[in-house]
Amino acid sequence: MADLTLLNDEWTLDDFIDHAEQVKAVAEVISNCKPPYTIGIHGDWGAGKTSFLRKLHLCLTGKECGYDNAETTCKKLWGDESRPFKDIETIWFDAWRYQFESNPIVALLNEIRSHFTLSRKFTKNAEKILYTSLMSIEGLTKKIGISPGQIMAAGEKWEKDNLSQTIPSQLAKDLLEQAIGNLLKGGRKKKLVIFVDDLDRCIGKVAFQFLEAIKIYLSLSNCVFVFGMDVRHVRRSVAAELKKTIILPEAGNDNHLLEIYATDYLSKIFQQVFHLSQNNGYQKYMEKLFVASDIEHQEIWIQHIIDYRILPPNPRKIKSFINGLSFYLKQLKPQLENQGLEWDYELVLIVTYLKHMANDIFRIISYEPDFWEKLVEFTKTGANQNNWALEKFNHPEIAIPDSNSPVGLEYISSYADPTDESLFRAAKLIREWRNGASPTNDEFNLYFI
Repeated sequence: MADLTLLNDEWTLDDFIDHAEQVKAVAEVISNCKPPYTIGIHGDWGAGKTSFLRKLHLCLTGKECGYDNAETTCKKLWGDESRPFKDIETIWFDAWRYQFESNPIVALLNEIRSHFTLSRKFTKNAEKILYTSLMSIEGLTKKIGISPGQIMAAGEKWEKDNLSQTIPSQLAKDLLEQAIGNLLKGGRKKKLVIFVDDLDRCIGKVAFQFLEAIKIYLSLSNCVFVFGMDVRHVRRSVAAELKKTIILPEAGNDNHLLEIYATDYLSKIFQQVFHLSQNNGYQKYMEKLFVASDIEHQEIWIQHIIDYRILPPNPRKIKSFINGLSFYLKQLKPQLENQGLEWDYELVLIVTYLKHMANDIFRIISYEPDFWEKLVEFTKTGANQNNWALEKFNHPEIAIPDSNSPVGLEYISSYADPTDESLFRAAKLIREWRNGASPTNDEFNLYFI
């Protein structure tokens, strides 16, 4: 398999899924908003949030962002409107990298200080005030290296150490605002835009502490925050932390009520949340990946995938599936050629799907081929027969309301959430393959490898 071509999972500035227009719209909001302002970019894991943020970073700064071929890419994405926005300085912060720090806000302050240290060429006239500003941030970094709940203790410690007034959160904010303002003026900029990626991948306590610290210390008149995150994961993290507090006794163990409180909490932090579209150019994206993977008979594979809708609108999962298909075809091709057989395209896609998106079911069938009949029954009726592997999935065409729900739903949607992780997307393909017949023993031996 020396010629096997697999695709990596790195972010890209190529706009395979048509986000350029939405990127431009968010850039306009950032340019025109009055700080303090916090924006969320919501998308499921693998939906392309980091690539979206990188393109947004590019849109705001142009060639100053430091990306390869930045100017050319800007013109390709936005044509004559590709000029960078004025008076904006940007910083990139990957929250996930610092989740095991005692307080991630300290890491962010250090990132801000390091950014300005590297980006400013001090002149004699400006050197003193800029250096002082950098040292102010460094000093505050040391003082803020505590949890938000210890602000009073920090104030008392500051008073004791410095024999002066206390340093409540407002004074800390004022000092930071002044320091950042001076540093921005040193580059003749007016607004600092801080990109925070992967907050939703941080463990719950860290995500909550980071948001609390942003609210307390960095709600500044010269700063805009842009968070890339799956709002649902962050909301659950916030709800879990709120559950530990004494201010929500009425919530108790009611997770639904806790999430309502968490939603309200997040609405106070985020002025606007943009949701990445789920329907932008995924077929075009899939076609480009097939070309890059160099898989034979691409048109046939693509058409079957589209006809049976077996892939979610998620770039990472599409890429993973194509990598799996490519590897599987390389394994299968010599055996088919040796036996003089043609591809069974539908069966190949079924096996690839089971391997990569329902591996528990694949392992059961590989060991016990008769389980195929139970799987076919599941695809027809949605009955999981109390099987542990099938219980993990929802039938894609049957929506059954929770009988214990106090709402008493009268309307049942027949349209499944396209991003639902528990959706069994291969149901139609399996149900219609040979009208529900099972593979032969020879086919099991050949395809289930």
